[in-house]
Formats: sequence, structure tokens, C-alpha cells
Amino acid sequence: MLGLGTLATRAVVHQSAAITYPPELPPAEACLIGCCVATGTGSVLETAHLAPETRVAVIGCGAVGLSVVQGARLAGAKEIYAVDLDEGRAGAAGHFGATASGWEEGLDAVFDVVGTPETFAAGIAALGSGGTYVLIGLPRPQTSAVVELAGLFDRRLTLLVSHGGDHLPREDFPRLAEKALSGDLDLGGLVTKQVTLDDLDAALSDMRTGRVVRSVVTSF
Repeated sequence: MLGLGTLATRAVVHQSAAITYPPELPPAEACLIGCCVATGTGSVLETAHLAPETRVAVIGCGAVGLSVVQGARLAGAKEIYAVDLDEGRAGAAGHFGATASGWEEGLDAVFDVVGTPETFAAGIAALGSGGTYVLIGLPRPQTSAVVELAGLFDRRLTLLVSHGGDHLPREDFPRLAEKALSGDLDLGGLVTKQVTLDDLDAALSDMRTGRVVRSVVTSF
């Protein structure tokens, strides 16, 4: 994806893409900032500019979804509902700041980390007047969703698309690293285990089945 070479010991990048991070931050945690953490928190803070004291739901409680939960907490949301087909994953979101699992209606914002027609419809239905739906999950090619225009108009809903959290790496990565060091952002909780390259097949299987949040390859 995006022409990147991954699981390599070295990479050649443009200088603008080489962002330093505090040496006190463990590399296995710092590496998450470049993808799931920046995507999740940025979708809340940069894409949606979520206001304090709002009621929100997060659909999908993997690493990106849990980062959305943390972003909502940092934004001062008063109610954060974690939604996932796996009840264990939804319940575990409480560690990161979710206040409850399951659905509520009349929400101010819904963050859809899954990106299917079904989650789109459910997210739109859960919004209250003036609510905002944020699409984060990458939809499969040639998928479509249907929205009832009169309801969209009458409720004055806003539809937003987040491209990786709409973050600026040079500005946002150091800021997220500092929040991790201060304890405002939990990166360690997203790392279920550290593995070697030989364990990669098992790690990918664990991710698909939901047994882990993230497995980080730390040695080759």
C-alpha cells in the first residue's frame, strides 16, 4: 500500500518523512504513532475537531478504533461508546477511555473505523440533530451506501472522510510522543506482544481473529 516497503531493517525516505522521537519512548510503542495512533487521534482532533462534552461512538475497536477512543478522551468527550462485534474488544476499550459499550441514539459524532455499508447506515441512524459521521475505515473497492437525503437534510448532519487522521507528521508525531511520555496517551496498551519475523504468520493470524491489538516485529 502507498508504495511502501515494510518489515525491512532499513528504508530510504525523503527527509520530510524522517521524524525524530524522544529516546525515552520505547521503539515498539513509538512505531505505532506513524499509523494507527495518528490515524485514530487525528480523526478526532484534526478531521472532526471534536468539541468538549460531546457524546460519541466508535465503530471498530482494533488499534485504530482504540486510538479514536483515546482521541475522544483527549478532546473532552463526556460519553464514548465502543462498538464492536467482539464484545471482549468493546469492553476492553474502557481501559483507553470508553465509558460504555454498545449503541446509544442522538449522538454528536460517530467514528466509523470499519467502513462498510452496514456500519455507515448504523452510524448515520445513531446521530442526533447536527451530528457528524466520520469515515475512517478504508472501504472495499466498488462498495456503496445509501442515505435518505431528507433525513440528512432535516437533521443537518455532516459527513466527513478522514485520510489517515489528516495529520501533519512533523507537527503531530512529536506532539503525540510527548502525550505518551506524559501518560495522556497509552501506547503500551496497544502492543499486545512483540514478535520476531519468524513469528509473522502467527501474528497476522492473531490480528485477523482479534486475539491481539497489535503485534510488533522487533527483531529479525
